[in-house]
Amino acid sequence: MAIISHGGMITKIIESFLQLPPEINDVWFNSNNTGIHLLEYTDHPYKLIRFSNSTTHLN
Repeated sequence: MAIISHGGMITKIIESFLQLPPEINDVWFNSNNTGIHLLEYTDHPYKLIRFSNSTTHLN
């Protein structure tokens, strides 16, 4: 699945993915224009962030 969004929503999605408590509200995940973040659920109890804010596709 792909989600295209602005930085604020991307931060909220990553916060939810990592299950950060709501009282931690001063977190910001940087997202440049066209930055790609790959979040992955696995069969293990772990969640993986394969990469964050990648812009290698612009090279």
